Amino acid sequence: MVLNRKVEMTRSVRKVVVVGTNTDVGKTWVTCQLVEAAVANGVAVAARKIVQSFDPLADSQLQDRVLLGQATGEDPLIVCPDTKSFGAALAPPMAAAMVGAPIPNLAELLDLWPCDDGTALLFIETAGGLRSPQAIDADALDVTAWIDPEVVVIVAKDELGVISQVRLCCDALADRLGATPIVVILNQMPGTTPSLLNSAWLREEDGFDVRLAPKDLQGLADVLTSGLSD
Repeated sequence: MVLNRKVEMTRSVRKVVVVGTNTDVGKTWVTCQLVEAAVANGVAVAARKIVQSFDPLADSQLQDRVLLGQATGEDPLIVCPDTKSFGAALAPPMAAAMVGAPIPNLAELLDLWPCDDGTALLFIETAGGLRSPQAIDADALDVTAWIDPEVVVIVAKDELGVISQVRLCCDALADRLGATPIVVILNQMPGTTPSLLNSAWLREEDGFDVRLAPKDLQGLADVLTSGLSD
């Protein structure tokens, strides 16, 4: 997959959707690292968490919207408003029902993206895995297809089983988005048993654009911001 081909297209805001093979694979950490690297490259960056659910007993400063807001300098309520934030450790529509909040539909989820004038790069992070429900009528794959991004970033734990997970996600995305470039990030996070054999197989046997986190994130940010800085 040739990442630069479509990324070089000119639009008012370049959109990058970040999805996961599963929950707790480090999507927000990876997104924050890419945001910070893009900002360091002189690019105006915004981030949106399409919807979030969380353990209400956990530290509120560790919520995804707070971490993304710290990376971009935005108010967390702009990153993800309270109407799309639910305090229950379940898929977002289930979490909304659990706390007695209105369950959003797809149109309501997508009605949250005004960016400051001058924003050139917008990261949009989904919740959970690619087929995890985001709204009453949409999962993360539906959301990604509707957004029609310039690039999709898939984050996966670099551990046993990752090849199957990545293949399933890439197949589903290709069916819905056609030739949209996909970048696979194998996150070598604590608790995993990373292996260079996973990345080699996905590159050589499947032809995927595979990067390792954290070491390859600066290079990916350089590609994503190409042509955007003043």
